[in-house]
Amino acid sequence: MVGITHTVCSGQTVKICRYCHGPLPKGRRKYCSDRCAFRYFQEVIEPLWWSSAVRVAKRRTDGRCEECGAARHLEVHHLISLEKGEPRHNSPKNVQSNLVVLCRQHHNQIHHPPKSTWTPRNTGAQRLLQLELGI
Repeated sequence: MVGITHTVCSGQTVKICRYCHGPLPKGRRKYCSDRCAFRYFQEVIEPLWWSSAVRVAKRRTDGRCEECGAARHLEVHHLISLEKGEPRHNSPKNVQSNLVVLCRQHHNQIHHPPKSTWTPRNTGAQRLLQLELGI
């Protein structure tokens, strides 16, 4: 699929950028600049991919927290965290075995632990995954 088109007052058809909807410069097919392509991917494509990974993880756990079995306020957590700025879409850390479904309470305990330290139950699986990913 090439760029989206728009008909202007003169009846001429102009190709427009998928992100900013400005006219496409000659030689461009979908985006007017690399910046628009990057932003479109970051704001449109990546969230679609992530929501699909979340859906699969929640289906895998029958829509329940893997710690307490709660069925509300579920979030997906990476056992082996992504590095700051690392894109979600092409990271090997996004395999389903590295994603754990947790209720908001347990997810918050991981990121903001109380004075006593708490870790997810499947730390053995986490270590195996670290070995598999070479981390």
